Amino acid sequence: MKKLFTPIVLIVAALALYSFKPGEGYRDAFKGEGSIDASINGKSFVLRENSFYRATLVTKPNPFAASTDASRNRVVTSLMFYGQDSVDENGRFFQENIGIEYTFSTQANGEMSDANDVTFDLRYNLAEYYMLPEGNFFKVSKVEWNADKTSFLLSGKFDCNMHRRGYSDDLQPVVRMKGYINDIKVDVPPWISARYNKAQATSGQ
Repeated sequence: MKKLFTPIVLIVAALALYSFKPGEGYRDAFKGEGSIDASINGKSFVLRENSFYRATLVTKPNPFAASTDASRNRVVTSLMFYGQDSVDENGRFFQENIGIEYTFSTQANGEMSDANDVTFDLRYNLAEYYMLPEGNFFKVSKVEWNADKTSFLLSGKFDCNMHRRGYSDDLQPVVRMKGYINDIKVDVPPWISARYNKAQATSGQ
């Protein structure tokens, strides 16, 4: 009886681990933390199955600051959405992704608000793209904080005109990337959260 007990326990443990293996069930659960609907020249950008985005507030140098104090840094909303992985003709790994960054603002409580200093990057179909200087925007429609200010839900829409890197601008058509994000959970590091709470207390909100 004891000889049978150990194999049975191992089989049960293996089945339990398999039942928690990331897959469609994991992807469905992750959808509860937001979604993105993006297209490249009208063709849908296909997300990878698991952990399809990273979203966080970060501090970055302020290129327009004229002093060496804290004003040299700005808080930036950094979003990265991951597409499918592939291999090019030379056998090199290629990961598709959409990158969006803009200077963080607490505006947008039900109303569309233009994000400042927005930048877009795109890796798609075995090529890299950069944004053109005109015809681009990211409009924020929702910034909903959780109770302890360690994260917030972000919604909005974007539109960007891009060119492929490595090719003359005069010899290539404009690539248009546009779409919507809904209830993306943006993580807030403790030092930024503390700064935000202090600013709120000072303003009496």
